[in-house]
Amino acid sequence: MLHQLGSLIALDCVLNNVDRAPAIWHNDGNLSNVMVTVEGVVGIDQQVNAISDASGKERYLKSLADFCGESAQGSTTTASAKRIATAIQDNCGVELDETSLQTILQGAATVFRRIKESKDDLTTAIKALDHKMRGIFGRASADVGLPQLEKMTDFLVECVETLASAS
Repeated sequence: MLHQLGSLIALDCVLNNVDRAPAIWHNDGNLSNVMVTVEGVVGIDQQVNAISDASGKERYLKSLADFCGESAQGSTTTASAKRIATAIQDNCGVELDETSLQTILQGAATVFRRIKESKDDLTTAIKALDHKMRGIFGRASADVGLPQLEKMTDFLVECVETLASAS
């Protein structure tokens, strides 16, 4: 379960889904958006939060790359690891030992490694989402976010490319 939670945290970092677990954000976290089932961990209420401001995006991508490196090293003493542990303690009442926190980081590192290995396929698939989503939702009478779609897909591609080049 902790490995799966780490995988979900990594996905949140790629999406800039800021409120679930504060690995690279400075908030309290909201672990009520994590469901634990017999099959494992399921994230609910996720979204892509694209950053348009150039300097803000640069800082974000650096934080993303840093967390990628930290999770690969499995260091439980980094600020990111401490924020995750604090969020779990505060949201769930569970104090993680070092091995448990390392398992979460291993889950994140697994996702980041897969992203690196699949960079070309992922960027192609993300870019294809624009056309697919416009086909599905193009006739919606309500605003479903289509005007922001290209910004979101471009942001996701930048995140994938950042992770692919991270150490």
